[in-house]
Amino acid sequence: MIIAENIYDLSRSNLSGVSVSLIKVDFFIIGQAKSGTTALADFLDQHPEICISNPKEPGYFATDILQESDHFHGKPTYFKTRTITQYEQTFRHAEPGQFLGDASTSYIYSTTAAGNILLHNPEAKLIVLLRNPADFLHSLHTQYVNETTEHERDFGKALNLESQRKMGEALSKRVKAPSLHYYSERIKYATQLKRYLDLFRREQILVIPHDEFVLDNAGVYSTVLEFLGLKDSNFKVNFSALNTSGKPRNALVNYLIHFPAFKNFLVRLIGLQTYMRVRKKTRAIFLKKSNRVQLTENERQNIMNLAGPEIIELDKMLDSSFVNRWKTRA
Repeated sequence: MIIAENIYDLSRSNLSGVSVSLIKVDFFIIGQAKSGTTALADFLDQHPEICISNPKEPGYFATDILQESDHFHGKPTYFKTRTITQYEQTFRHAEPGQFLGDASTSYIYSTTAAGNILLHNPEAKLIVLLRNPADFLHSLHTQYVNETTEHERDFGKALNLESQRKMGEALSKRVKAPSLHYYSERIKYATQLKRYLDLFRREQILVIPHDEFVLDNAGVYSTVLEFLGLKDSNFKVNFSALNTSGKPRNALVNYLIHFPAFKNFLVRLIGLQTYMRVRKKTRAIFLKKSNRVQLTENERQNIMNLAGPEIIELDKMLDSSFVNRWKTRA
């Protein structure tokens, strides 16, 4: 069994070199990004027995990505939850007895998060949402462009930059961590999930196809509650759309509000939790609804061909049918 060597904070008395936390997170929505994690976290957070961290994605256990980011920028620039005390503060709004959930999409891609989560709570429940690889990458690229961490606006060209980026070239100065933009690595679903299957029991892991979630929010919500050992409450869940696609209303304003120094100043001024609430509420002000440029059939097929071996392996691991679901060719 391989367990991650690094947990960021070792300031408290600990066993086996692992930070001792005053809280125990009960479940993790570990990914993929752009696959419904924000919506699911919001729906679950409405349940009176559940508390989702604020921010929704603290990313605390993805220590490899944090360290990569710091190395690239020469100092801590992104990712604000670094110590166990800061991590505990993301749950300061929790009521006694509530199930605690962390919905960090970086955990599925991280090579250290699985081991770090195991050390934190060996009995944690893990929820994975998986989206058609072509749609996932296309949506992820759009998000990165909107966040100004991706300077290549053309999707196809951005994909083709990967070999250069792995040599430290053609990277945006605002990239949070270079490996996040290794797009072909992001769709290695079987490789990523295996890290968790190697450490946790199969019954601790729930895999949800993104398209099923889109078609039946309420049904998937009920499935997740059952997985967590909770019951539907009498209150009515608001299954409204979240995190929909958009385009910045003004490119210059968008560039300025995503300037790391400006964001860090606001976090210091009003606190991380307040900053995240304000950001969520004002998102519609800075983004306008926009139809994303559609993938060409050639682009889609190239991505699906690239992902094919991983999807076949994923089906073997899970005894599932993602090959048929996504019409993947071997």
